[in-house]
Amino acid sequence: MRLISQTFYTLISMMLTGTLALGIWWMIRKICKGRYPELVYLILRMVCLLYLVPVVYFMMRLTVRDGYINREGMWGWDFMLTGIEWKFGMIICVAWFVFMLRNFFLFLLRSIWEKARLRDTSTPEDDPEVAREFLRVKRKLKICRSVRLFRSSCLASPATGGVFTGVILLPNANFTKEELSVIFHHELIHYRQRDRLFHLLGRFAGIVLGTGIMPGKLPELLTEWSEICCDRRAVIALRDEMDER
Repeated sequence: MRLISQTFYTLISMMLTGTLALGIWWMIRKICKGRYPELVYLILRMVCLLYLVPVVYFMMRLTVRDGYINREGMWGWDFMLTGIEWKFGMIICVAWFVFMLRNFFLFLLRSIWEKARLRDTSTPEDDPEVAREFLRVKRKLKICRSVRLFRSSCLASPATGGVFTGVILLPNANFTKEELSVIFHHELIHYRQRDRLFHLLGRFAGIVLGTGIMPGKLPELLTEWSEICCDRRAVIALRDEMDER
């Protein structure tokens, strides 16, 4: 009974906290009116985390007093379902667990298939001119971590790959030096912003709390605002090169 009650309470608190934060984000976005995209994107990332971390649940369960964790007073309220409420909560929790497992396995199978497809169609970049331009932009953006460069025959446009290991993927096409500079600035800024990690967290929020409701919109919103923010930062980084021309 306790497990069902706490799981139900956790889900409700995560949904309410995340949805409230998303509503506040929508208002901030309207107020900014296209200005300060970095701030809007940062707040959206925080909304994503609030959908995954039960902040309200922890606040209600725990409080720190004099250096010790106590469960006294309203902050230590022991939430329990009883009678018909417990049966209703059990149905909700079981349905949520089955739904979450379904979404997780679908996501896992899709990820494995996409990774295998990229692995089979990708080869390390062997053009020295392209590799030299890539290293130049990487040093310019002060990225010290290892980032690998590949060509892929299954891509129509450049992309980033990997969450903790950096991978830049180029399609099998010929690019001028100026085009490569723009591409590498854009994709490396994506990597520096850790956009892949937050896209993954957004997908997990959709898996945990439902792909057809507000959390399910997070991957789309994160993609949109990461592109807006990345484009802005890439333009700023390219200004010195544009002035030289």
